[in-house]
Amino acid sequence: MNVLLVLLVGILLGVAGMWLWRRYARAEPVPAFARTESDNSAEAMYQQGMAYRRGQDLELDFQAARRLFRRAAEMNHAQAQYEYGMMLERGLGGEQNQSKGFRWIDHAARSGCAEARLQMGKRYFTGDGLEKNPRRAEQYLHGIAEAGLAEAQTVLGLLYRDSEPPLADPVRAAEWLTRAVGQRYPAAFFPLSDLYERGVGVERDLKKADELLRQAADFGEPQAQLKIARYYLTGAFGHVFTQDYRQALDWFKRAASHGVAEAEYEVGLRYEQNEGVDAPDMNQAIASYLKAAEMGYAPAQHRMGQVYLYGQNVNQSMREARRWFAAAAAQGHAAAARQVQKLHTHATEDGSLGQPSPVGETSENFPEWKG
Repeated sequence: MNVLLVLLVGILLGVAGMWLWRRYARAEPVPAFARTESDNSAEAMYQQGMAYRRGQDLELDFQAARRLFRRAAEMNHAQAQYEYGMMLERGLGGEQNQSKGFRWIDHAARSGCAEARLQMGKRYFTGDGLEKNPRRAEQYLHGIAEAGLAEAQTVLGLLYRDSEPPLADPVRAAEWLTRAVGQRYPAAFFPLSDLYERGVGVERDLKKADELLRQAADFGEPQAQLKIARYYLTGAFGHVFTQDYRQALDWFKRAASHGVAEAEYEVGLRYEQNEGVDAPDMNQAIASYLKAAEMGYAPAQHRMGQVYLYGQNVNQSMREARRWFAAAAAQGHAAAARQVQKLHTHATEDGSLGQPSPVGETSENFPEWKG
């Protein structure tokens, strides 16, 4: 009996031991900063600051992150200088101070922080917050591009593509974009496709251009999606995208989902003109025209003016027609400007349509109207 009791106790202890071993063997590793709570080194403070900023391992706390980044930055920790500068610029965890933030980011860049050098390079390239200086941008970007940072390679490629001589260099542009594509960096595919299509910096190759274009579109690049839609709409000679209205509509919708006003307007045209749809749908067309018009797209604003002028599936309104024509005309839309002139004396005080003008309000007198 005693032997059986000892055996049973042994089995129970073995099971308990196995359970404890599995539990602690699978435990999450202790964060680096938690193992160095007494460590006042710049790296420890930077690591803890990142944990607070990201809300990983510690509760999200921008104030604590900013305080730790500042302390590490003052100890010449380049990465902390960058993070502190960005928080100052954005006003995270305290008062916003863009000029002071910029100085810390620039200091981090000079100290070798790759993220800071990328940020400074992009700003000098685009003129974001400072005067454009492509040569300075190149100086910030080249080293980190050589080190393999795909975004820097892409920006450097665009810089060589878009700059004025003597910095312009299509061949180098293609080389850097190709390196970024080799790392499957999404933003590099569309501009490289354009170079292959035009034969700039590389030998012209429409098959390669279409392949890169489709990959860019699949990554979600809206301008690539819009371009493919137009190819399907017209059937571009020499390209793999043969005319197909349904495919065109599908790609216009994809681009429109990213907020591309031109694509939204094209969706409206397809529903109105019965291209790629089962039946024309003016209500759906107007919904798309209105979205594009509200985004400031002049052709859509002009089209909304026509919709209200002729009362197409809406209550006819001279006031709304004039409003939309005026919005488009303000952007230089010539047809809208002519219609503003024609409608100048046609509205009564309440904005409704008054008596027919000497010119009349028929589509024959508005040649831009396609109805």
